[in-house]
Amino acid sequence: MVPQGLGDMAQQLMLRRNGSALSGDIKRLSSELSTGRVVDQGKRVQGDFSVVSHLTKMIRTSETAKANAEFSKIFLGAQQSALEIITRHTISHMTDYATFDQNPMPQAAKLLARSMNESFTDTIGALNTSFAGRSIFAGVDGDRPAVADAEAILQELVSIIPANADAAAVGQIIDDWFAVGGGFDNPGFSRGAITPQPLELLPGQTVAHDVTGRDPALRTTLAAFAKGAIVEAGVLAADPNQEIALLRPVFTMMKSAGDGLIQLSAKIGLQEARAARISSEAEAQNAASTIAKAEMLEADPYDTATKLEAAMAQLDRIYMLTARLSRLSLTEYLR
Repeated sequence: MVPQGLGDMAQQLMLRRNGSALSGDIKRLSSELSTGRVVDQGKRVQGDFSVVSHLTKMIRTSETAKANAEFSKIFLGAQQSALEIITRHTISHMTDYATFDQNPMPQAAKLLARSMNESFTDTIGALNTSFAGRSIFAGVDGDRPAVADAEAILQELVSIIPANADAAAVGQIIDDWFAVGGGFDNPGFSRGAITPQPLELLPGQTVAHDVTGRDPALRTTLAAFAKGAIVEAGVLAADPNQEIALLRPVFTMMKSAGDGLIQLSAKIGLQEARAARISSEAEAQNAASTIAKAEMLEADPYDTATKLEAAMAQLDRIYMLTARLSRLSLTEYLR
């Protein structure tokens, strides 16, 4: 082979340089074609990344807001389910009481008391419902049960009732114990003295999780059922008429509790609606921001494919020229 001259070497150097540049272009265009985004984002936004940063922040904010809104919807839904259980017990006993009021006999009182004792236990079970490891009616003390178990409360009530107390005295003791400032507010028996701050999902838009086991409607419900549980425990067993006397005023308490539970359910429902609306807003904001960011940084697939094909064709031609120069011989030179 004839030694190459300076001109041939210069041409090979130029081809090598152009080939290297084209290889880089092909790599970049292939990446843009596969990802759909430009590689040189700085060039696309002319060095101003403020809009991109703002859109990225909005995407993250909306994602967090949607996740928190979904959590709130489930959390509040769990509270609604618990209230439905408690409300069903309340309504059921209002019906039972109508039968008892028509026939206020000792045996009927015992049957009603037994049923109310079961509802007392079920109500406390509903109040101690937990979601994601958090007690839903315990306020900021979500790592603990909202209310002590039924047996512990019943034992406490029995211990503070004098041996010679009549129905009126027993009823007043129970009412006072469940009233604000009474024994029920002892942290050993209930949580929820402090409620969480409203959860801000989007700027200026919050959802409250402030319903606890110490709500007035729930206090009244527990107090009413507790009177049946006390009768079932035999505190007034010495005088069946006193058992009847303790249970007869319970209807008024049940009616008041039922009205309060309906209002409480409506209160939670408003927060559920807020969470659902904010979730929809966050989802729409996320979609809009994602689309805007993608449009700002996206690579035109048709233009990219055309440029990629042209670059590959040019690189093929360079390889062919380089191969020809490399195979240069005396015979080929003399031709």
